[in-house]
Amino acid sequence: MRVAVAVLPNGMINAHFGRANTLAIATIENKAVTNWDEVNAPFEETHGDHGHHDHDHNHDHNHDHNHDHDHGHHHHHQPGHHEGIKNFLVEQKVDMVLLDHAGPGMQKVMDETQIKIVVGAKGNAKDAVQALIDQGFIE
Repeated sequence: MRVAVAVLPNGMINAHFGRANTLAIATIENKAVTNWDEVNAPFEETHGDHGHHDHDHNHDHNHDHNHDHDHGHHHHHQPGHHEGIKNFLVEQKVDMVLLDHAGPGMQKVMDETQIKIVVGAKGNAKDAVQALIDQGFIE
């Protein structure tokens, strides 16, 4: 069983899964964590990068408001962002994702996979994974 959880540098769970720089992928066998692999999340750029640009854009953007075409196009990064998360998790052969909360976009793409979502994760990432094992969520 492989469980992915977004982690902060201090080992705590990152509540913003989609903006996380680091994902921990825990391998669980016989109710024990046998491997804890922290990987750089490749999808942070798709999200973060966008946020930075938005500020400078808004000023010039008001003039261009008639070009609805452009504007609609601008927002097409969201679905792609969630797709990127999904593809990465599938590539990593993740079975379950542990997170603080999952927005509708995240839930929608995860529904297309076999990956289970567990929400409400708080605090230390390793403790949260261990808690799932203790509660019998993970064999």
